[in-house]
Amino acid sequence: MRGEKLHAIVKRNRELEKGVIQRTATSEPFRWFEAIRTEWFLNDDLRTVWDALKSSITNGKEVGSEMIRLGLSSLYSEVLASNSWVILEPATAQMRKNYVSFMLYRILMEHIDQNTDDPYNSIATIQNSLVSVLDKHASENTDISTALQQFENERTLFEKKRAEGKDIIGFSTGYPQLDKTIDGIRPGHLWIIGGYTSSGKTFVALNIASHLINQGVKVSFYSLEMSKLDIAGRMLGIFSKINSATLIKRPLAPAEVDAYVSAKEKLLKSHMKIHTEKSSLEDILTSMLGEKMRQTADVFIIDYGQLIQTANDTEYDTMRKMAVSLQNFAKKNQALLS
Repeated sequence: MRGEKLHAIVKRNRELEKGVIQRTATSEPFRWFEAIRTEWFLNDDLRTVWDALKSSITNGKEVGSEMIRLGLSSLYSEVLASNSWVILEPATAQMRKNYVSFMLYRILMEHIDQNTDDPYNSIATIQNSLVSVLDKHASENTDISTALQQFENERTLFEKKRAEGKDIIGFSTGYPQLDKTIDGIRPGHLWIIGGYTSSGKTFVALNIASHLINQGVKVSFYSLEMSKLDIAGRMLGIFSKINSATLIKRPLAPAEVDAYVSAKEKLLKSHMKIHTEKSSLEDILTSMLGEKMRQTADVFIIDYGQLIQTANDTEYDTMRKMAVSLQNFAKKNQALLS
């Protein structure tokens, strides 16, 4: 029954694949070679024809001769003679959707019958696989009108800022000079706080988190070196203006008790998220996407990037991959990252 579902998706895609090959062979092939991914062809034989067509034209070879050489002339002729006429843009968009549906269903099928001693790990594995497919094959609107609309939206933000007499567009970091430079913490942006070891990067990040919470922003904090206890202690210290070690180790005066209780209530109401058990880039990105979809976080703070793990990479490659991946996440999901 499950196999029949996959077969139905492949069968449904076949006429689209024929139409795409037929139209591409006769109109602006280079444009569509770039836009259409080979894996979107779910039928093996048509995928082979597509690869041959793409290779022939890209390398300046005569298509018919190459199809004969590769033993594909009969199938290629059948495709060209078929009535599978399509408009390329909506057809390729549908092929992408069909491919994503196929992959998502196959991932679920592969895991549904597996026995496991660790269901939580299995759920995480499935989630990572699903997010990977969705992220890799997300469609991008490349028309200039989209970019122009974004530009107009940005102009409108600055007009509103001037009309309302605001100093910045986004949320304040609590550091006036920084706010002036970046115009506040805004959606779709990634900021990296750099500095030597023990120079105060975490201190700055937690202070920014506290200022965001004061503005009603939902903060999710990912720490790769500190415990939940340490982070909670520091946040309580910031809001109560009492050193966290003092809060833990010695009796508090009545005024200090009031400040401590007030700080604790503020943190509880903020619903701040603290993650300390995720270290791989893939796990962090998956977790952030889940929080964004559930609308439980507006701003993500990661402390600190050098400890993020990626597969078999040097420290330089890890930092580069981390920066690119997080920037892409911020842009795609209109999230704010520090």
